Amino acid sequence: MPISDELKNQIDAGFDFRGHVTITFEDGKTLDGYLYNRIYKTDKLSDGDYIEVYPKDSDASRRFPMESLRSIELSGKNFAESYDDFLKRTGGKT
Repeated sequence: MPISDELKNQIDAGFDFRGHVTITFEDGKTLDGYLYNRIYKTDKLSDGDYIEVYPKDSDASRRFPMESLRSIELSGKNFAESYDDFLKRTGGKT
């Protein structure tokens, strides 16, 4: 089943976000965690269309097929936000 553009956008936003996300699955269950990897299926990579997450209260990584996802919401604090603000104030000079 193809992944919708809306879900792809949510996955990419969750991957770029440096905080916790809330994943809602097709069965209605949810999981809070850090989305650190997403792999899309391609002609050269047939084992794709999955995300990898560190659940909020666990050190063990979990892998979920994208077809099992309903939505991804940016729900936690972006821990690098203060560094981004610093870079904006200093014009990118560290």
